[in-house]
Amino acid sequence: MARLIGDGGMSFYLKDFAVIPGYQGKGARTLLMDAVEVFIRGAIAPGWTVSLELISTMEAVPFYLGKGFEERPCGWDGPGMFKMIGKDN
Repeated sequence: MARLIGDGGMSFYLKDFAVIPGYQGKGARTLLMDAVEVFIRGAIAPGWTVSLELISTMEAVPFYLGKGFEERPCGWDGPGMFKMIGKDN
């Protein structure tokens, strides 16, 4: 499941993102993240680019980096992650 908060035009925040244990390691995480990005692209106007932000667990950092996110390090918790998503990219 994924819970996305956003204004539909400039910024989205992925508040929750979880895959139940029985589906972990089977590609569900990638399918879910791809669906989130498809939703965002469908919600914005042509030519627009918006930010997608989240706070990662330390264990999930490699996954998000592989999906094009940039790290915003945090000394006491998992890092913030940031990615720009455009309607036409």
